[in-house]
Amino acid sequence: MELKIRHGFLLLFILLLGACQKLEFTPISDWKQLNDFPGEARASATSFAYQDKAYICLGRSGWKVDFLKDLWEYDSQTDQWTRKTDFPGAARVKAIGAVIGDKAYVGLGAIAPYTGPIYNDLWEYDLKNDTWKQVASFPGKASNDLFSAVIDDCIYTTEGYTSTQFKPDTYKYDPKTNEWTRLKDCPVKRTGTAGFAIGKNLYVGTGYDGDNKLKDFWEYNPTTNVWTQKDNFLGGARYKAVGFSLNNYGYIGTGYGDDSVDKIDFYRFDPTAASGSQWLKVQSIGGSKRRGATAFTFSGKAYVCTGINNGVSLTDMWEYDPTADTWTKKTDLDDDDDWTIIRQNASSFVLDNKAYVFLGENSSTLSDVWQYDFANDTWVEMSGFEGSSRTNAAAFAVGDKAIVATGQTGSYYLDDVWEWRPYEESDEDD
Repeated sequence: MELKIRHGFLLLFILLLGACQKLEFTPISDWKQLNDFPGEARASATSFAYQDKAYICLGRSGWKVDFLKDLWEYDSQTDQWTRKTDFPGAARVKAIGAVIGDKAYVGLGAIAPYTGPIYNDLWEYDLKNDTWKQVASFPGKASNDLFSAVIDDCIYTTEGYTSTQFKPDTYKYDPKTNEWTRLKDCPVKRTGTAGFAIGKNLYVGTGYDGDNKLKDFWEYNPTTNVWTQKDNFLGGARYKAVGFSLNNYGYIGTGYGDDSVDKIDFYRFDPTAASGSQWLKVQSIGGSKRRGATAFTFSGKAYVCTGINNGVSLTDMWEYDPTADTWTKKTDLDDDDDWTIIRQNASSFVLDNKAYVFLGENSSTLSDVWQYDFANDTWVEMSGFEGSSRTNAAAFAVGDKAIVATGQTGSYYLDDVWEWRPYEESDEDD
């Protein structure tokens, strides 16, 4: 495994917390090292997936220097990397990437955000023929850190940063006509937002605009291309809150408030209610106030765990039942003295009736892997990640496995690639 000094990467781990009783168990599942990424070790790359292949391109191999434009294809069936035709635009970082049909779209981004050039070009990559062609450039002011999403085979972009200010511009790119359409400006230009999706509409609000914590809340309807302001978030201005949706309602809670105090309260949003009555205070989460928590949903209930309160990492996990409006304490994250799974700013997902909590930090980067069983309220340790602990790795899912590539550990940048299959027995000899 080759180590190269550089900066910042995106770690993928999967964590699962402590059981109701102290149990003796043998870790299951297998981490298997795959072929190293053959390109130059990098950070801030763009990635996308198509069928059983994944692609990594662009990025940088140094701190604000050595920007890259090569494109690599990973075949998950053969564990082989193939260099494809280089990106024909300028080398850059933080470009957007999206796949529509058998075409990928890569563009925008910047050099050394936020002091170098920022780009507005967009390129179409033919995944079957390995060819690039430039399509219509982004018509707005060149921006970095845009939000983008694919809805009905069109790419939507909004927000973004121009090196001096946040931008509210919202655009739609239609590959069938090769046209950008200026949409109604997004009223939300901020970071640290919370939100959720209900039906085909998106809802975003709260956050921080560089000067103030915010409490306004907005609905975006892709069908009508309309942003509609909804009632202000009832809990007041804050950022680093969590949001989720259950049974056609949205929920936002916790976070860091305008009074510089971590929060414990939760509120329910009803998209069908009349103005002035869209938010309703519900039961506050049990335990401590918190920010930087993570939330996931399963079988009509929501789960919130991790985070910090006044700089202290939290160990509790709570299940929310929207029908009864009650929070039930689940197994603590430190229920066993041997468990060290506490962290903040984690990510989470649910797969095959199990939850996985991953990423995050607790004084340093982490590499343990845990799985939560909803039926038994138990956390089971999976085989630990066998590579170096890391942050900012490129991570993607292909079929029933996860792929983790590159990343950073301390001051080193990595170019190794790992495959994780959660249901295979661990092989200590591989």
